[in-house]
Amino acid sequence: MDVPVPSWKQEAERELKHASRALREGNDGRARACARRAVGRVIAEFNRLRPGTAIAGRSAVDMLRTLASTATIPERVQKAATRLVTNVNRRLSPDFTLHPVNDARIVISFFEEEIRRCGRD
Repeated sequence: MDVPVPSWKQEAERELKHASRALREGNDGRARACARRAVGRVIAEFNRLRPGTAIAGRSAVDMLRTLASTATIPERVQKAATRLVTNVNRRLSPDFTLHPVNDARIVISFFEEEIRRCGRD
């Protein structure tokens, strides 16, 4: 029996596919926007399930900024969130990757695990 995939997961995966396509086409700005939307969808689901520990923000960018400065979040997740919201000109330094899909997957994996801990995926 097939287990249905929750819509939030489908939406996030769809955005990641769009981001990957944009990268292949050389459109870094669109790739970053899609990657941020994918992360935002997963964080929104986490917020829905765990309102007492919600990541504040009205938009995906706001939530990523909050995440990047939240001390209780693992450093690798904070750094990925930071890279996703950092200005492109600053991202051209050696400290930053140029692969927003990988950064999005780091953040998404963390929150998918947190959602699983809620007993729902």
